[in-house]
Amino acid sequence: GTSAEVIKNLVLAGIAATLCDRRPAHVLDSSPCFFSPMTTGDSATGEDVTTNADNAVQTKKVKYASVAEAVQPLVEELNPLLGSCPILSKDVSDLVEEDLKDFTVVVASQVPLEEAVRLSQIVTSQGHAFYTADCFGMRAAAMMDLGKDFEYRPEQGKKLLDPTKLKDY
Repeated sequence: GTSAEVIKNLVLAGIAATLCDRRPAHVLDSSPCFFSPMTTGDSATGEDVTTNADNAVQTKKVKYASVAEAVQPLVEELNPLLGSCPILSKDVSDLVEEDLKDFTVVVASQVPLEEAVRLSQIVTSQGHAFYTADCFGMRAAAMMDLGKDFEYRPEQGKKLLDPTKLKDY
């Protein structure tokens, strides 16, 4: 859903991504995610059911253990110029400052609020940006934490004004 859209847009724009999703790959079976691997069977059972030219049913093991492993080749296919799309193999709840120090932007989806706040504090303490977004049927929520020193450049028509700090709210 939301995270697939974000990753697609970033990768198509030429921004490299690192995946971190250790959920079992079978959660993609019921997902609207267009990154779902092409299986006709139920990956919850670990099998992919196909038919050969003689219409004989063949069953083989699905090779993906996690969502990140399942979508990695599909993300890499979107923009081959970016090279490989690495996977961060830790669970999101186990990520620490050292794991996130090289990322200038972190986008999280499907994480509990407490986890999003913890990640936001780690990322913004390093002067980087944190985004989280989720969809719940027809409803959605998003939060952007760009850090306390974030400045933006307002515009009036085509004229750029001086950088301005965000005011506390």
